Amino acid sequence: MTEFSKSYEEEPSSKSEKEEPTGGQAPPSSKSEKPAAKTVIKLSPPPMELAARLLGKVNFKERLIGTRSHPGPGDTDKSLFSFEEAVNFLDAGDLTGEDFVNSISFNSLKKWVDETLGDKELAQAIGELTKELFVNWKAPYQKYLKSIALITPVKELMQQRLKQSKEIMGIEIVEGETEA
Repeated sequence: MTEFSKSYEEEPSSKSEKEEPTGGQAPPSSKSEKPAAKTVIKLSPPPMELAARLLGKVNFKERLIGTRSHPGPGDTDKSLFSFEEAVNFLDAGDLTGEDFVNSISFNSLKKWVDETLGDKELAQAIGELTKELFVNWKAPYQKYLKSIALITPVKELMQQRLKQSKEIMGIEIVEGETEA
């Protein structure tokens, strides 16, 4: 069973004023305002059959398509043939515009994890992490920035599942290999 909990690990913003969507300035923040909650998701260990499927490769028709983006050269697609390859591919870059961003459509990722790999719990957790992206963010640029910010938490969740799968299958985990 997936466990969702909130923790207050993020630091409060050092800015005393927030910019309103209309371009004006909001009143200074109250010092009693709590920092944004960070969702922590703990996945239950997968059954051995699922772990084996997650560590295997898929055929060409079942592959997942990732996108490598950069403002200069533009976007290029990358075919991903395994769960581990998808985990290692995800990278939010440094958001300066100088670095590449490696992303996967969250809807495509969720569907691939659920239908192709058969991990309904992980697919549900990815959906839970990314659901606000499809509800609250209407402006394309804001939605893009939020999707970039979600790459790291989704990658951490996938790394958790990859580590669990390797442990169940008795595969040695190289130090730092599945950690964020």
